[in-house]
Amino acid sequence: MKKRLIMLLASLVIAAVLSTAAIPSAQVYAASSGWQQDSEGWWYRNPNGSYPTSAWKKIGGYWYYFNYKGYIITGWQKFGSDWYYFYSSGEMAASTTIDGYWIDKNGVATVPGWYWGAGGWWYQNSDGTYPASRWQQIKGKWYHFNSSGYLDTGWFKSGGKYYYLQSDGSMATDMWIGNYYVDKDGVWTDTKGSSSSSSSDGWVYKNGNWYYYMNGTTFKGWMQASGGNWYYFNSDGTMATDKYVDGWYITKTGKANSATATAKSIVDSNGGTLRAAYDYSSSLSYSGRTEYVESWGSGALANQGFNNGTGNCYVMAATFYCQALCLGYEAHQIAGYVPSIHGGLTPHSWVEIDESDGTWVYDPNRTMESGVDSYHKYYTEPGTWVYSDYHRMN
Repeated sequence: MKKRLIMLLASLVIAAVLSTAAIPSAQVYAASSGWQQDSEGWWYRNPNGSYPTSAWKKIGGYWYYFNYKGYIITGWQKFGSDWYYFYSSGEMAASTTIDGYWIDKNGVATVPGWYWGAGGWWYQNSDGTYPASRWQQIKGKWYHFNSSGYLDTGWFKSGGKYYYLQSDGSMATDMWIGNYYVDKDGVWTDTKGSSSSSSSDGWVYKNGNWYYYMNGTTFKGWMQASGGNWYYFNSDGTMATDKYVDGWYITKTGKANSATATAKSIVDSNGGTLRAAYDYSSSLSYSGRTEYVESWGSGALANQGFNNGTGNCYVMAATFYCQALCLGYEAHQIAGYVPSIHGGLTPHSWVEIDESDGTWVYDPNRTMESGVDSYHKYYTEPGTWVYSDYHRMN
C-alpha cells in the first residue's frame, strides 16, 4: 500500500512538471505571432507558427498580399488583368485616387480606355467616371456620348447644329459626307452644297429644305422609310412637314403613319406639351395581350391605344412616340428587355428622344405599372428599370 502511494505521488509530480514545461512553449508562439521584420522585409506569423505565402490575407481590417517568400508587396502590382496599389506598409489601397487613377472599394484600379457594353462602346476615364450626355476629346479626336454613356454615331444634332460622327464615333471635320459638307469645326454647312441637283441618290438638304434624289432627280409623292413611317415630297421635291396629305398628318419632323392624324388632334386638345402627351399615354388602361408586339409597327400600336384606350407597353410607347413626332421632337420607339418579376427578362417598349443635351428615356408603361415618374430620364439614373438588348424600331 505504501509503495503504491509513493508511485502515485511520483506520477503526479512528473505530470505537473511536464504541464508546467509546456506553458512557456505556448507563450513563445503567442508572443511572436503577428508582424515580423527581418533584413528582407515584413512578414506575418500566424498564431500556429505558419506564415502566408503567395496569398491574400486580411489583417486588422486591411488586405495585404504576401509574395512567394512570405513578404509583403508594395507599390503597383498586377493580378490577372487588374492593377492594385499597396502602400509602403503593405496595405491595399481602396476607394481612393493614386497617381491620377481611381481605385474602387475592391482595390481594383480604373484603367482608362474603350469598353463594349449592351448599348455599344463607352469610354472610362482614369478617375473611374465615364462621359455621358456630352462631348469629350480623346487622343485629339472629339466624340459624343449619349445620356447612358454610349458612343453616338451618324448625324447628330447638338446646340442647334448638325455634326457627323463617323463609324468609330470620331467627329468628321472639313470633309464631304455624301452630299453634305462639314467644316473644320465639324459643323454641317450648305455653303458647299449642290445648287440645283444631286450627283448621287439619297437625302439632300438645301436652302432650308430636305429632298430625296432617286436616279438623279428629286422624288415626289409618298415614300416609305425603314421603321414603318412615311414621308411625302411636294411637287417641287421638298419634304412636306406639319400638313395634312390624303387624310394623313405629316408631322413637324416629316414622318407620318396611320396614327399621326389622331395623335395631332390629341396633342392639340391637351395643350400641345410633351408632358401632357406623356401623361396621356401613361394613363391608358393596361392590357397584356401578347399580340401587341413590335411587328405591328408604331402606327397600328398607337391606333390601338387611341381608339380603345388600352394596351400594353408597346401600345403606350407608340401613342407617346406619335404625339412626340407631332410636337416636333426627334423621337424613336424602342424595343428591348427589362427584368421580370418572375425572374429573367421580359420584352418591353419605351421611347427615346434625341435632344440638344443628349438622348433621354420616356417610359409611360413604367409610370402606369409602378407609379414612378419615368419622364425624361437617363438610362443609368437611380430608380429606373435596367434596360438591355434594345434597338430603335424607327
